[in-house]
Amino acid sequence: MTKLIIGCGTGRCGTKTLAKILECHKDIMSYHEIFCRYNSATFHDKYGMKKWRYDNSDFYLIKDFLSSKLNKPFVHSDVGPYYVNFLKEIETEFYEDVKIIILKRNKEDFVRSFVNNILCYDETFFKKKNNYGKSFVKFSNDLIKDAHIYYEEFYKKIESQNLKRAIFLNTEGLNSKDKIIELFDFLEIEPVFEKFFHENKKSSSIEELY
Repeated sequence: MTKLIIGCGTGRCGTKTLAKILECHKDIMSYHEIFCRYNSATFHDKYGMKKWRYDNSDFYLIKDFLSSKLNKPFVHSDVGPYYVNFLKEIETEFYEDVKIIILKRNKEDFVRSFVNNILCYDETFFKKKNNYGKSFVKFSNDLIKDAHIYYEEFYKKIESQNLKRAIFLNTEGLNSKDKIIELFDFLEIEPVFEKFFHENKKSSSIEELY
């Protein structure tokens, strides 16, 4: 049976909903962005969404934590965007024990939600510098353009890792009983059917973002 579940998505793509779905299962200890809270300020400061460059020698920050969960009487699950840099390392290290879920939302819906909910209160989101290298070098001064670039490069990073223990799930699938059954089949865990809806009712018209 799966012992570790790693969920990964851009943000604004249903990661919190996925964590809630997994949390409903009696055998799963589910978290959402645990490294934002779990005594891991160093990790989060270096590998939050806006920190695009990374030193994969710091994989030990994840490795030691995940290793400590293997002998627990439950399946450990965490969902967060920062795993994008470490998915291959996680898969290689925990190959027999891990399953990876990649969440992907329609790009225009993601951009609208991202700009409205994140960038609106931090216009420097893609420009901040830190001690570990500046943010992704292609980012410009156009917030909407930058959100598109972030989305595209995020999934390029995932595709380049050629994962073998991963499933892609469109955000809309979080509303589908069939997709949830398919997801739990992939995890090799009996499914649960609590209803959680990731609402996406607003227009995706890009003009609305200006």
